[in-house]
Amino acid sequence: MIVKSKAVIKDKNRKNIFRILKETTIIAVKQRCLPTHYLSEFLYRKGVGNYLGYLTARECLKLHRASNYPETQEILDNKLLFHEHFLKLGMPLPKRLAYNFKNMWFIDQKEGLKNVEIKSVDDFIALASAIFQDNEFAALFAKPLLLSFGRGQ
Repeated sequence: MIVKSKAVIKDKNRKNIFRILKETTIIAVKQRCLPTHYLSEFLYRKGVGNYLGYLTARECLKLHRASNYPETQEILDNKLLFHEHFLKLGMPLPKRLAYNFKNMWFIDQKEGLKNVEIKSVDDFIALASAIFQDNEFAALFAKPLLLSFGRGQ
């Protein structure tokens, strides 16, 4: 937390120190916790007004425990199953562009899934170029299918 505090002080996009102290005090009193999420979720930055609308670490743990059943674990752990399941339920999700199993890639298109086998770096570059040409987006991220919390990068 001390390391994060130093980063906050150096951040040119942070709120006034007195405002940060006021907001963290309000969180500590109203939510009865140390406001560690205030730093980790960048709530100290200018333009963030809904700082009380974020889950505390205790609330996140409570949700995690409530949803941690063996029957649901596979859906929650597997990003592909998670996406398919919650898309069918009408949940708003980020747009999935493609996924892969080893060298076989599946590209989401309007007419359905298109599969492409990647045999070389050139094949992958051609695939990535096609995905970029077919979609308009400001940012793109890739995640491993089963890992979480930044593990396995």
